[in-house]
Formats: sequence, C-alpha cells, structure tokens
Amino acid sequence: VAVGQVHLRGFAAESTGRRIAADEVDLELNRLRTALHKSRAQIEEIKQKQSGSLGEAEMRIFDAHLAYLGDAMFVTEIENQVLQERLTVREAVQLVFAKYDRIFQLVESDLLRRRASDLRDVATRLLRNLEQDATPGIAKPVGPYVLVAKKLTTADMFNLDNEKVEGIVAEEGGMSSHAAILARSMGIPTVTGIRDLPKLLRDGDCVVLDASAGELVTKPDERTLAEGTLAAQRWRQSQVEAQAHLPQVRHQTRDGTPVLLFGSCGSAGEADLVRTFGMAGIGLCRTELPFLADRQRPAEDDLVRSYRQVLDGQAGRPVSFRLLDLAAANLAPANLASG
Repeated sequence: VAVGQVHLRGFAAESTGRRIAADEVDLELNRLRTALHKSRAQIEEIKQKQSGSLGEAEMRIFDAHLAYLGDAMFVTEIENQVLQERLTVREAVQLVFAKYDRIFQLVESDLLRRRASDLRDVATRLLRNLEQDATPGIAKPVGPYVLVAKKLTTADMFNLDNEKVEGIVAEEGGMSSHAAILARSMGIPTVTGIRDLPKLLRDGDCVVLDASAGELVTKPDERTLAEGTLAAQRWRQSQVEAQAHLPQVRHQTRDGTPVLLFGSCGSAGEADLVRTFGMAGIGLCRTELPFLADRQRPAEDDLVRSYRQVLDGQAGRPVSFRLLDLAAANLAPANLASG
C-alpha cells in the first residue's frame, strides 16, 4: 500500500508533426548529444546509488540501457531523421523507437519483448531529458509521491533529485517487464492497466494505492486515507525490519494448523522480500534473468556471486534454485530444466 500526491508523467502529445528549418538542424543534433550524455550520466549515477540495494541481475538491466544509448545504429537513425527529414529530435526519437517497437512486438520471443521494454525505457529517458532541456522550469514533485505514468518504465522510477517514489500506477506495462521487476525488488507498490488516468487524476491529488488488491482510490475520504496511511507505514516498516533479519514468522490456517510458506522469486531483491514476509525459505529461485538482461552470457563467477548473495540473505533457510538448461536454451530459450 502507498499513499501520496500524484505526479503525472508521459501524457504529453505523442507527435506534433513540426518540421525544422535547415539552420535549426545543428541545434537539434546538439540537443540530442546533450540528452544522450545526460542520460548516460544519470544511469551511471543510478548504478552507483543502487549498488547496495539491488542485486547483480537488476544492475545488468542498466548495463543494457547504457548499451542502447551507445548503439551507433540507434543513434545514427535518430540523427538521419533530423538531417534528412527535418524532424525535431523529439519527433525523431519517437519515430525511430516506434519502428523498433513494432518489430519487437511482432515476434513471439519473450526475450525480444523484454528488449522492447528496455528500448522503451531508454527512449523515455531521452525524451524526459529533451523536455527538461526545452522547458527547464518543469515542475518536480516535492516529498513522497505516487508516480502516475502512461507506460511503466524505469526512467521515472529513479528521480536523482528526489528518490521518494512511494507507488507507481501506469496505463500500460506488463508486470514481467524489467521496470516491474525493479519495482518489486525495491518494494514499490505497483499497479498497471488503469486507463484514462489523466481524466481521473491531476498533479497534486492525494491517492491511496493498494497494489495487493490492484486498486487505486482517487478521492479517499478521511477513513480510507487514515487506513491507507497506516497500511503504508506497516509496509515500509516491514521492509526496514526485513533488513534486521527478523526470526521466521509463524503462519497458520484459521483452525490453527501450522503452515510453512516458501517464496517464489526471480531476483535478489525479491529474495529479500522472503524475509520481509517471514517465510520459511525460497521454494523456487528462478535464475534466467541474468541471461535475459545481458546481451552476452553472464560469467560463471558472476552467477556464483549472485547465487551466494541469495543464499547468504536467507541466513540458513532452505533455497531451491531452478537452473537454466543452457543446451536446451540454445535451441529454445523458453525451455527450462529444474536443477
């Protein structure tokens, strides 16, 4: 549960169709170079700040973003749209991204769909920096807030000026995307699939977000606000207590029968939540994320460190790893074998 003021992002008009004059081309190309440099610097700073709280697999997501920002083909296509078609750099970024997004969406591979999600995050970050360059006085949220966005991306989750995102609501974005994985790893309540958000909300509105129930209360009364605030405080406190390695919580049915609960997770961040909820251990730890988040197969030493991090975090609780079948994966990436 999260309670906070609304901050809307990403609902601006998608395209204006404006063309630029020949003497504006250099200015637009310089804006692109500035946005690229700023985006890379932001991601490097995020990696540095989050290195102690996110696992290695999650950190590789940002490496993939850096790779896109340095991809000569991607950047050259944007530049060509400015040079040849006289598009503004904002229009050029949108056009090139839309082309790649259509290609990715036509394939059935989950890996390529995640690549589309990563590219969307990169394009969104570029557009955000271009917006700030064009309108430097753009309002920034003050204090804890609930991010309300058109698409679920990592670009708005990490606000270097004010990292106080209490919750996330998005019209689009699957809960298996890298942005959703990072949100879960960071313990940020997240709900997607709510349409027409700009019609329901305005900047500064107070909302109660219940991610467990998949609900967003847009105009909470005093009782709902008080209950939501208390639930949000309990959630934040549970995360703090998890870091203190609290003893296992006893779970039982209503008639008193004891039950052992084990977590299912796919990252070090989700593994930490097993402690948050006082579970008996990890019944299924999926290990394919490093292979999906990195263009190159991860090194064996990196995998060992990642698995060791999960084991050490459980402090002796049992952990079951599901290992990726590399032989089968070369033929069909979706094939997994228990190990």
